[in-house]
Parts: sequence; C-alpha cells; structure tokens
Amino acid sequence: MLPQIVEKTDFETLETLVEYTFDKLRPVFEQRSVKPSVVHLRFEKPCAVPFADAPVIEVHQRWS
Repeated sequence: MLPQIVEKTDFETLETLVEYTFDKLRPVFEQRSVKPSVVHLRFEKPCAVPFADAPVIEVHQRWS
C-alpha cells in the first residue's frame, strides 16, 4: 500500500512527503476495527545530499 501512495508523488522535501503519507494513511487506519496505537514511518533519500550517508526523516505518531 505504501508504494502506491508515494510512487506518483514529486515532493521536493522528505518532510512534505511524510506529511502527505500520514494524511493518506489516516483514513485507512481509521476504517480498521483494531487501530494502531503508534505509527512509525522512516523515509530516506540516499542521493539528496552529496557526501552524506543518507538524509532520514523518522516520525512516530500516536493515534488517538
């Protein structure tokens, strides 16, 4: 499911992509009878910054 959400996007920042992904995932989780208590996403963009290992955004979001 996650590849289908992000594969056709063209965001310039990882932060914007993470925000978009959470917005798309929220309705999916809300429809389930058992909702997660925490969602953890990790996004890497290996070629974004020259000479860096890999820019990474990690987000932990509590679900209420």
